[in-house]
Amino acid sequence: TPSANLFDIGQYDGVLRLIGNVDYEKNKHYQIAIQASDQGGHTDSCKVIIDVTDTNDNKPVISIMSKSNDISENSPPGTVVAMMNIQDADTNENGIVKCELKENIPFVIHSSSDGFYSLVIEGELDRERESGYNISVTCADEGVPSLSSSVTLSLQISDVNDNAPVFDKNSYEASIQENNTPGLSIFTVRARDADFNQNARVSYILEDSSVNGVPVSSLVSLSADISVNVAVADSFPEVLSEFTDFTHDKDYNDSLTFYLVLALAVVSFLFIVSIIAILSVKCYRWRRERMFYKSGANLPVIPYYPPLYADVGGTGTLQHVYNYEVCRTTDSRK
Repeated sequence: TPSANLFDIGQYDGVLRLIGNVDYEKNKHYQIAIQASDQGGHTDSCKVIIDVTDTNDNKPVISIMSKSNDISENSPPGTVVAMMNIQDADTNENGIVKCELKENIPFVIHSSSDGFYSLVIEGELDRERESGYNISVTCADEGVPSLSSSVTLSLQISDVNDNAPVFDKNSYEASIQENNTPGLSIFTVRARDADFNQNARVSYILEDSSVNGVPVSSLVSLSADISVNVAVADSFPEVLSEFTDFTHDKDYNDSLTFYLVLALAVVSFLFIVSIIAILSVKCYRWRRERMFYKSGANLPVIPYYPPLYADVGGTGTLQHVYNYEVCRTTDSRK
């Protein structure tokens, strides 16, 4: 039985003693059968029921069921950011858990009776004021002394285009001499946008207006903000992530340039190889023709006497037609 190694009784004094460790979370009750006997062999028995009382020896266990890594800054109050399940193995006050947020942030925790807690937005979010939160959740029971556990949830606030560009000044003044050269830079205006990434990129256009009846667009032109983007981060990978969107076009142009240069190099290489091959073939043929020409000049002319023709009388006069067969090399007529 579970109580065999936990309890012992004095043989002669009947004192029931605890000899092991009891755990309320494993067994809340123990039932012990005790027998008494005398020297004459008479016996009697009884049962002892022991109730184990709980002590606060378990911390609350926090389990993250779901969590958003980022959320839009225009999310309305009541939006659920994370769901948590919190359990404490103790009972009564020792198992009653309450959670709270340490910082003064626009979030709140809602609890239910089944141990589930939801982290929701309580106020308005503004990425330009706070771009992210490290939400520290602390859950403590009501035992004495109280035991607690904590967890930190990281949440990034994504940008919404809710800020208009603002010029440094409401009015600018500039002067220029007459009879100036077209294309001369006159003045530079600058507007800032508090948003992020694409939402913060500003472009400038001239409004339709006229000066002395002449359209402004025929007098001056407006050229593009260079933008200098500065990212402050603790590590280099964070800096790279900040500039990912800004360098996309540059990476595309660099890749296109690389492929164009590679294609030009391949075409040039094939052209050079073709020229070398043609020259090699020409040189080889020219040397072979020269060799055949020199060897063909010394070849002997072998007379061929057909069997039906013969020299008559040895007078030295050819009374019949003779045929000659000559062996020559190719183009030896040169």
